[in-house]
Amino acid sequence: MDYSYPEIDQLATLLEAEMKGSSVDPAECRRLASRLAELYPEIAGSMRQILVRDCGPGISPPRNGEGGNERA
Repeated sequence: MDYSYPEIDQLATLLEAEMKGSSVDPAECRRLASRLAELYPEIAGSMRQILVRDCGPGISPPRNGEGGNERA
């Protein structure tokens, strides 16, 4: 059986590009991490780390499907 995880692949591609010094869209990283946290609760903790890192200071990450980006 072959499994496909397109959102994981997309996020991995963005994170790898960022690691190599390329500019990436942080909103897209947040969107993907939020979606993956919903789809796969077992990796939600890791996805929250991406959300917190990419949201920057003073911005709260989405919680349980909420929008996020509200000032803390």
